[in-house]
Amino acid sequence: MRDLHRSEHQRAMIAEANLAWRPALSVMDCLEAFVDGGPEAGRRAAPGVFLASEDRCALDAAAIALLRLHGMTGPAARGPIGETAQLARAIALGVGQPPASVAVVPVEPSARDVAQRIGELLARG
Repeated sequence: MRDLHRSEHQRAMIAEANLAWRPALSVMDCLEAFVDGGPEAGRRAAPGVFLASEDRCALDAAAIALLRLHGMTGPAARGPIGETAQLARAIALGVGQPPASVAVVPVEPSARDVAQRIGELLARG
């Protein structure tokens, strides 16, 4: 793990590690998240949602969109979501689909607004 966390290729290595298994469903707790700094300290936001998908790239893309809606800073806050380093590598490896092909489906009426806003960001790629 030390090699991974100290590598300048960390994001590509994480994407490549995802080739080892294909979960049936991935769930992400987005009740609270760091929007800058992290993973141990930084500015926090409270999106207050859970995200789930059979496609890990779709899940990561939706999470990036959600964090952008909450003021995320750093490299993943700029440019097309599908071109962020880790996600671009994972898509190139066939781990999942690009953001523009992701459909965001709210599971309850109170999630419609945030689902629509995430979908709009994903549609931009």
